[in-house]
This record gives sequence, C-alpha cells and structure tokens, in this order.
Amino acid sequence: MFKLENMKQLILAIFFLPLCAIAQDESFPLVLPGPDHTLVLVGALLDDSRPTGFLRENESFVVERADGQMQNYKRIGVVTFPASAAELEKRTGAFTTEILNKLSVRTIKEAYDRLVSTGPDTLGLLLISTEIQEALGLIFVDRDRDPGVSSSYRITWQQDGKEAKQMEAVVKAGLPTLSERYRGNTFLTTDSTVSVSWFSLAQHFEGEMPSFATVYRSVGDTEFQQVSRLLVATDGVSDSTRVYFSETVTPGQRYRYFMRVSDFAGNEGPASDTLYTIAVEPAKIARISNLKTADTLGGILLTWDPLPRQAVYGGVQILKSRQVGSDYVELDTIPATETRYLDTRVINATSYFYKVRPLILNLPGSAPLAFSEVSGYKKGVDSLPPTAPRVVNASVTPEGIKINWQPGDELDLFGYYVLRGTSATNMEVISSPVQDTVFVDTTFSVQQAGQLHYALQSINLHQVVSDTSEVASVTLRQPVVLTAPGGIQARHTVDGTSLQWDNVMLRDDNVAGFVVYRRKEGDENYQVISPELLKLPFFTDSTVDKTVALEYAVASVDAWGNQSILSPNTALAADQTEELAAPTQLYLRNLTAGIEVAWPVPLTVAGKQYVIYRKAAGQAEFSKIGTTAVNSVFVDKNVKNDTLYEYAVGVASGTAEGNRGLAQSIRRQ
Repeated sequence: MFKLENMKQLILAIFFLPLCAIAQDESFPLVLPGPDHTLVLVGALLDDSRPTGFLRENESFVVERADGQMQNYKRIGVVTFPASAAELEKRTGAFTTEILNKLSVRTIKEAYDRLVSTGPDTLGLLLISTEIQEALGLIFVDRDRDPGVSSSYRITWQQDGKEAKQMEAVVKAGLPTLSERYRGNTFLTTDSTVSVSWFSLAQHFEGEMPSFATVYRSVGDTEFQQVSRLLVATDGVSDSTRVYFSETVTPGQRYRYFMRVSDFAGNEGPASDTLYTIAVEPAKIARISNLKTADTLGGILLTWDPLPRQAVYGGVQILKSRQVGSDYVELDTIPATETRYLDTRVINATSYFYKVRPLILNLPGSAPLAFSEVSGYKKGVDSLPPTAPRVVNASVTPEGIKINWQPGDELDLFGYYVLRGTSATNMEVISSPVQDTVFVDTTFSVQQAGQLHYALQSINLHQVVSDTSEVASVTLRQPVVLTAPGGIQARHTVDGTSLQWDNVMLRDDNVAGFVVYRRKEGDENYQVISPELLKLPFFTDSTVDKTVALEYAVASVDAWGNQSILSPNTALAADQTEELAAPTQLYLRNLTAGIEVAWPVPLTVAGKQYVIYRKAAGQAEFSKIGTTAVNSVFVDKNVKNDTLYEYAVGVASGTAEGNRGLAQSIRRQ
C-alpha cells in the first residue's frame, strides 16, 4: 500500500521492503517468499544513478542458494537483460501484445529500443507483473525453493564476467501472514454496469510494499472466476485502504463478487465479503399499473397488469385501511406472478382504501418502490345482530373491578356495552362502547359491600345490539384501617434470628396475617423478608448475616393486602461468636523444616486469620508465634529436637480476637 508519484517509486518500493534479514551493509537485494515461488529482487544491487535501471549488455546477476543451515551454495540461475528484440519477445510471451499497446508501437523492435532508451517507467502498471519484471532482468523467480525451509541467497553482480559486487540475504522458513479482511463498502448497479468497493481499517504508510487485489466474479449459478488484478493504493492521509472495481455487465443477470488481497510474492489474505446484485437500473423497475377494484359476492377483488418476468421482484405487498391516507395495515404479500387478489375480510356498506406495490430485492442504490393506490366499496345488506360476548370474567383488583371477555368474530363489530347491577334483573349500562376486551369499573360506591353482577352486549357498525351475555359476579369488601402490632422482639438462635411480636389478631378481626421487615443498622429503607403472609405472631429469619447489626419491624395485613403502619422496631447487635470460633481440631506433624500446624478449612474465610500460640514443656503460658490465612497451614521452624511442644489456635477478625481452641501436643523428632 503506497503513494506513487512515478513508476520508478514502484520499483524502489519493491526493491527496498525489509521482509528478510540481510547480513551486510544497507544496500541489499530483498528476498520475498511466496506460496508458489520466491522472488529475489536482484535490482537492489544496481546503482540508482544509472539512467534506465536495466542491466547493461556486459552485466549479469548470478544467483546462488543454500538451504537450511548449510553453506554449500549452488547456482540456481543467471539474470540478464534481453540481448535483442527477439529475445525480449521470447521472454515476454503472452505479454508481448500488452507491451506493444502500452508503448504505442507496432513491432517488438520498436518496443525494445524504447525500453533501452527510457527504462522501465514507460511500462507503467504493467510492472506489477512478476513475469514482465523477470523478462526484463529486474527480479529472479526461484520456483524450486521449499518455503518451509529457511534459505540463504548469494547474488553476484558481474561485469564482463568479473565480480563487481556481491550480497547475501537470508529468508526465514514460513510465509508472511495477511490477516486483515476487507469489508464491502459501496455497491452501485445499473442495467449495464456494476461498481463495487471494499475497504480495510488497517493503516498503511507511504513507502510500504505494494499489495494487489484479485477480484472474483460469479454469473448466475456458475463458479467464481478471476476477472481482475488491481493495485491497492492509499492517498497517504486516510486511516484505511480501499479497492475499487467496475465492469460492464449483461442486463438481467445475477452477479456475485468478492476479492482477496495478496502481496508482491503471491501470499493471499482472507476472502472479503461476498456482494450480490442483479444488473438492473432501479429507476427502470416497473411499478403496479392499471390497479382496479370490483365488488363481488366473496369480497372486494383487486386486479392489475402483470409485472415483467424479472428476478428482481420478490412479491407483491398489499396494504389496507378504512380511512384514506392513514392507518394502513398489511393485508397480505403474494407472489410477484399474481395479477389479482380477493379481499374477503370486508363488511357491508363500507369503503376500503388499498395500497399495492412490488417488493424488490435489496439492490445497491435502490429504494422501496412507490405504492399504487385505489379504493373499493362493499355494498350493504340487512345486518344481523352480532353474537353476544362469551367467557365473561370479573375480579376485584386494587384499581377496581376488572371485567374481561373473549372478542367477537364479526368484522363489523364496533364495541361492547358493560352492564352492572345488584341482581341479574336490574342491570343497567355503565359505559360508552368499549373497543377493547377489558374494562375496569371504578364507579361503584366506596361504601359498597356485597355482590355486584356484570354482563355485556355487542354493538356493530349498523347500531344493532346483541343479546346480553352470561353474568359474572364478584363479592365486594372494602378495606379498613388496621391495628399495628405493639412491638417486636428479636434474639440470636442456632437457626438464625428468632422474632416474636404482639398478636393483634386477638383484638382486630380485620387482621388476616403479618409481614416482617428488616434493614441494616443505618439504612433508611426496610425490605420484606417473610416469604408469605404469616398467620402466627412469630418468625425465624434463617437468611440473616449474624455479623451485621440489624433492625426489624412488623406490619398487620388484611384479606385485601392492605397493611398497617409498621410496629416500633427492634435492634439486634451483630453476633461474632461464630465468626471468631477457633478450629475444632488441630493436626500436628514433624517436617524437615519444622512442625506443621494444620486444621480443617472453614466454610467462610473472608476477613479472618488464625493466630498460632505455642509453649514448650515446663512453660506456664502460651506465646504468640505467628498468624496465617485460615485456608493455609503454619510451619513452626523455630523448634528444638527432642522437645515436647503444645500448640493452640485463635481466630482474629479485624481488631477482635476470639478464644483459643483446644491445645494439641507433639514432640519434635
């Protein structure tokens, strides 16, 4: 990836890329390993001041190679500039015509003379071909080297058969890795051309080795084939690189494209995104034409002219509304080959508005096609009463009395009336037409108690009302102010925290149970800890962390879920008895390094340490000899042979330390 001002810079970029380790001064040939061949850029030995950059008639490069760690160089080739026009034609082979066209000459003799006088710059981008560079003596192509083995090259520049300069270069085993994957960027298609670009976020800089992009194409269901090899370039400013490709295509064909980037030696990177398209001009895609409607016995029939038989169409989308210009919903999507659609979901004496358009593939540069619009009218007949609502349910909620039902099947339904009464014989309508299947009644008296009955009636667009549905009943009981418990007591137990409070159920018949709250000391808000409504005035909090100071409170609850104010709270201090409990067992054994003191690892280790005490036989008191983590062991290295020692262990957490556990004895061997 590089910035070119003239073609000589391309040659210099190829000659001076540091891809291999070289063992002499700075002007060395370069060796570029590839999967099919290794390129030896012998032109690096030439003096840059010469006018053409070609070998002279009396000059040549002798290329020798030694593989692995061996130093037995063997001659593998000699590089020269073609001695005549005939030799140039023989070397260039299939590229001869391209060279003639590039140099604007008719004969190979004219081409030879032009190259000798002007140098390789005249060939322009033809120099990206290794075949042409090899034919002109600019590089040597080693087609026999195993890329899995390191090799040393020795290049000797000879003049008149005598050595003028010699260089050595080493190329390591293996091939360079091109890991950057190119992504699709832009894609523009017409009925005769395709333009596509890919980009990579990899940054490249001026002076780097050129890279090449090989573009592959598939037409229809055929296999991918190479269609172009491009030079990848950057402007020296952007933080990404891009590859652009365009070609003339056949209208109506399906095309797929992807590309791979390769370096000068032929090492390929991963395949890019594959881009798909159809050669068609989006502006020339046919729309729905001659759209009409007709009122039939089965519904409203829509018809239109057939669409062209092109792969660009994915289907026909039909939208419908009962209000012109708004509230359109998708009615159906049908195959693009259809030319008619019968809308059976219509009601009598009603106008409908339709939008119809072809759905096309997501082509580059295209947008969804415009709709064709038409209206239709379904003639009316005598309307029958709608069916009464079914599956009516009523329930008491905190928001009010909730009534829900199953929706009707008629297309001309307008809504539902809600009826309420204290018996099935004196019910009255309490709502305007409800266009839903749920209604919440909040209009009953706050002093209401006892049963309420609800029913529904359907009404259609012709204002015809159905029969009354079955009745759904609820029993209404209003909430009251509850007596709060007088207090709560808490104490630590083996199972957690035991709580007990005043049983106000004995004094207030409205109390159905209790809810227990807890918070950490210093917190503002309480949290509910009782899993369900408690029927008895006591509870054991088995989820408590005894090392944390807590506060508890309790509230009364009635059958409606209403709660009283909280009782006076009670505080429970942290219990560190278990936290500072010493290990129940010590394990002592003699080691070469000393006496090892071990214990069973406790379940909780965070924030605790074990303190180790020792006394020798004859000593009255224990002495502290060290501390260690509770999930480790302690080795007492300061011991004497044939001495009886007694050990005990205590637990420290922060600044607090608990009692020592039972002592264990061992004699040092």
